Amino acid sequence: MAVLIQKAKAIAKKIVKEIEQRIEILREKLNGILGTYPVYEGLIYTEEEEECIEKTAEIVGEFFEESPGDCLLDEDFESRCEAIEDFGARLVEYYGLDGVEIVITDDEEVFPGQDQKYTRGKAVYAEGVVYINSNFVRVEDGQILEQIVSTIIHELRHFMQFQIITMQNTYGVPYNRRHAWRSNFLNYEDGRYDVEAYRKQPIEVDARNFANRVWRKAYGKKIQ
Repeated sequence: MAVLIQKAKAIAKKIVKEIEQRIEILREKLNGILGTYPVYEGLIYTEEEEECIEKTAEIVGEFFEESPGDCLLDEDFESRCEAIEDFGARLVEYYGLDGVEIVITDDEEVFPGQDQKYTRGKAVYAEGVVYINSNFVRVEDGQILEQIVSTIIHELRHFMQFQIITMQNTYGVPYNRRHAWRSNFLNYEDGRYDVEAYRKQPIEVDARNFANRVWRKAYGKKIQ
């Protein structure tokens, strides 16, 4: 009997998810026809997101009791990579981002040209990978190493955004914000061509703000 109940619950959950996705598609169609929903530009987080920020700050503190930059400065390159990868894997587990990996590399196919000097990391959804530029991991600069740790949070937030707009896990995010992010994903501005437009995008503003909220919870300061 217990097995049947569990199966029934799983089927019901799947049906509810399918209904939610169909409603989302209908909302998008209505928005395209009627312009019903305004673009969300706020940075007010839902209760579920606030809990996520709180827990992320706890995880940061567990891995790096002091400033992450100071902690990593004491390690050699291989140990830094291991710490960063372990930290990222812990967040991936907590966020429920099954299959997402953290890869530290200076491969020129991943970070071509000027990206070698200026891009700390990037999220590649098709591959399920957050790439971290190893050139930044090698530096003997605590502030830059601290930024690398915050980059992990920033880039994984993009994967969370993708979860949210595809209704895999909405974190209670309202439709207006989901719509704005979905539109942004479809019309993404590459920072290599227009830095200002890149920084103003809703998903980038949110990812920066999310990481900063975590940092303030964990260390009582803004990311430098």
